[in-house]
Amino acid sequence: IIKNAQQFVQENLQPLNLYCYHAKFLNEYAKKLINTSKNVTNMEKVEKFDSSRQEKCNCPSDKNSRVHAEL
Repeated sequence: IIKNAQQFVQENLQPLNLYCYHAKFLNEYAKKLINTSKNVTNMEKVEKFDSSRQEKCNCPSDKNSRVHAEL
């Protein structure tokens, strides 16, 4: 069990895998948003996502890949 767990962590829970998962999750979440955001005076501006970082994500993009239920 321990060896299988270690192998799973090595293959699936590395920083790049987590980055890809969050990027896909947030993109899908943004598609489902209905209301627009409201500006509040004390909000900090966040610059637009750097699309060049997305190229470093080598996640499978086909529909047959393993996708989590949240997506």
